[in-house]
Amino acid sequence: MGETKLSNRRTNRNIILSVGATLVAKLMVLLQSSVISSVFGANEGVDLIFYMMSLAVVVTTFSSAVNQLVIVSNIIHVRDNRSPQEYRQTVRFFFSLYLIVATVLAGALMLFPGQVLGALTSFEPEVIAANLGIIRVMAMVLFFSVLNTYVMDVFTSHRVFILPMVNDVIKSLAIILFILLPGQNTRIEMIVWGMLVAHIIQFLTINISFRRVFGFAVYPGFTRSMEKNAKKNVASVLLAQSASSLESMAMMGVASSFPAGYYVSFSLARTIFSAVMNVVILQFATVVGIDLI
Repeated sequence: MGETKLSNRRTNRNIILSVGATLVAKLMVLLQSSVISSVFGANEGVDLIFYMMSLAVVVTTFSSAVNQLVIVSNIIHVRDNRSPQEYRQTVRFFFSLYLIVATVLAGALMLFPGQVLGALTSFEPEVIAANLGIIRVMAMVLFFSVLNTYVMDVFTSHRVFILPMVNDVIKSLAIILFILLPGQNTRIEMIVWGMLVAHIIQFLTINISFRRVFGFAVYPGFTRSMEKNAKKNVASVLLAQSASSLESMAMMGVASSFPAGYYVSFSLARTIFSAVMNVVILQFATVVGIDLI
């Protein structure tokens, strides 16, 4: 009975800490988006930036759901039942998979921006062609977003909930400060460069933190594969999450067909909705699930 009460108190504390930290992080993302829209107003370049930000959210939400439903449980199983070396190999194996996925996605957007966005959105070809620099930098932001999401989810598997969220808050603050620096708000391209620098810094800090906290570095390695139980579950999870992601992509495509400035409003509304869903449902379920494993 005493152990049960202790476990319940620990779970309640973790829920409060995780949900609170996630709420602050999501509010900072909303503030970041609001600052961008207020400083640069409504134009096609800002719409493209917000579309690329939405695309990154769809991809990282997809990967985070797969992490929490399949990969994190697999990592915890290996950590609790195998050797430390096998655990390190497992973490690096999944990092390698995400590195491949991130490279393919970012590479497609960098090499074929017109074809990719032409297929996904209703932006005019002239608008895409005029903003190729923005698109290519945002492709690199997407690349680091995917990798950062994975490493932060591994942190969560150790019941370390605050550090990743604090890191996310610092990233958003860095972007906001970069935008508000004197002279930076005259060129819209500086927004995306600020985002890229902030994501690179986040990538470095979370990996340095990971090594200091857990004693090993995260880098590519294929010396170990996925557990059998994870292989059985991953197909159904991918299928379910793909349906949700395709729905989001379809809505984003329709929103991009409206006049300049509409997509910004659409994106802000989706950010608010995403924050509520993430805090109330996904983060709550993650904490409870990890404590039950």
